[in-house]
Amino acid sequence: MSTIGVARSRRRLALVAASVCAIAAVLPVADLQGVRKAYAINSGNGILTAKGYDTCGNPNTAQLQAFWNATPYWFVGLYLGGSNVGCSSSLQMSPDYVNYAVGLGYKVGFFWVGPQAPCNNLGLPAFSSDPGTAYNQGKQELINAWNTLISSSNPGGAGVLNGANLTVVTYDLEDYCGSATARAAAQSFIEGWDEQAQVSPPQVPGVYGSVCGSYLNDFAGLNSPPENIWGANWDGNPDTTVMVCIPSGNWIFHQRLKQYNGGHTEQWNGVSMSIDSDCSNGPLSPGPDSFATTC
Repeated sequence: MSTIGVARSRRRLALVAASVCAIAAVLPVADLQGVRKAYAINSGNGILTAKGYDTCGNPNTAQLQAFWNATPYWFVGLYLGGSNVGCSSSLQMSPDYVNYAVGLGYKVGFFWVGPQAPCNNLGLPAFSSDPGTAYNQGKQELINAWNTLISSSNPGGAGVLNGANLTVVTYDLEDYCGSATARAAAQSFIEGWDEQAQVSPPQVPGVYGSVCGSYLNDFAGLNSPPENIWGANWDGNPDTTVMVCIPSGNWIFHQRLKQYNGGHTEQWNGVSMSIDSDCSNGPLSPGPDSFATTC
């Protein structure tokens, strides 16, 4: 058996054993105001409890393989694009690329980096400070991301992303000044992003950002809140329940991913790469659920 075959078999056995225990522990889900149940929408994506990583741009296929074989990593964050995406020269999104990553065994979280909040700390082009305009811009960004997802999966839903149906798509919202005007605009923008994601074919919308500097908790009270958050909280602790500025009662139904270490270099199987370290207790693509391990 090839090295990849050995690694994939090892991981599959772990998934089966862990899934039996984890599924038995799932409790009935109650409704909470302002909090959606990502666990109820698993037909096109899956809950994963495990470690992963992301890097500026996207890993090449050799890096993907090296950081999969006999490593702690079960998922990878990939950049779809967007008007403000960095490291654009290393974006490699295509059906073949996505099929390769998923074929190795990875689950995938997709980042979309469009216009940022007014007075963002990186000085990037921003969406409008007018809430009504920002709402429509958020809807348009989801459409843009969806179109890119379609081009990154096989036509007709034959690819691993099922024609981009119910794919987890996370908006990258960087730090900003936090004025009342900017926060109101950001909330409207993300509400538009989320509501457009529910238009057929539906997506699973999330938001990435600094747990405090991106004011992620503002989105918990929206009429249409994000299905999940991917919080940057570089405390070295992978526990997704521990995020400063995010109350423990928000996004509790397998709806949290945490970037717990910023950029650092790791080497696996002779290949070095600068990565951010992540832990998931939330939805990633493709399904089904995989209660692989804990972080």
